[in-house]
Amino acid sequence: MLAATEDIHLYMKLEDAAFPGGRRAVDPLYREKLISKYAMVQPIGASGQRGRTDDRIGYVMIGAWSDAKDVDAIEAALPALKDCKALVVDVRPNCGGDELLARRIAAWFVDGERVYGKNRYRTGAGKDAFGPVLERKVSGNAEEGNRLAMPVAVLTSRYVMSSNESFVLMMRQAKDCTVVGQKTYGSSGNPKPHELPNGVTIFLPSWQDLRPDGTCFEGEGLAPDVEVAAEPKDFEEGDPILERALEVLRGKVGKAGEK
Repeated sequence: MLAATEDIHLYMKLEDAAFPGGRRAVDPLYREKLISKYAMVQPIGASGQRGRTDDRIGYVMIGAWSDAKDVDAIEAALPALKDCKALVVDVRPNCGGDELLARRIAAWFVDGERVYGKNRYRTGAGKDAFGPVLERKVSGNAEEGNRLAMPVAVLTSRYVMSSNESFVLMMRQAKDCTVVGQKTYGSSGNPKPHELPNGVTIFLPSWQDLRPDGTCFEGEGLAPDVEVAAEPKDFEEGDPILERALEVLRGKVGKAGEK
């Protein structure tokens, strides 16, 4: 019954068992074993990586926004990359989690307070039954030691969804950020629990997620600034999305050096 909705953010729980309303089979276009071809990397927490290339371009991979301890580890690793000329933030294998955790990392790159997204909550039945449009903001870190001001490339793929799409929107508020890769999945729901008399809890999507300009990206996804038309077979020997991002960043670093 739930499968007919094809909604990733609709699911039921009975005790410890969960029953999703929608499933997806999406290749994140990320191959962990290939990253070492481009940068010397080491693990951060349970699902992250950090490192740098020979020409001092930093690399950070964030695999999820679900564990505060992992985000603590990422934040602790960021100061070691302050001497880099530019930075790659790879979130291709990340399908979301806690948006507040994502804000903590985006705050290293954003200057001041910026509106990164909007939303409106459902108030009843029907496609137009929504409340007022609300703004969501990210505030940059005030402490100089907790800022990274270099050019940044954020890597995306169709696997990116939900709170990780919000992170992409946050990073777009940074002074010099380029999103490289492929369009994101286009799914956000902010599901809320509803207890049923039979002991089942159903989690129903509660909002419609919007871009800063007020347009809805549900079912559309967020388009990258630089699209890389690659398929899974293109990732057997190399990583064309990471290669394109490094090319973009090296172009920016080179132009800055000529001034």
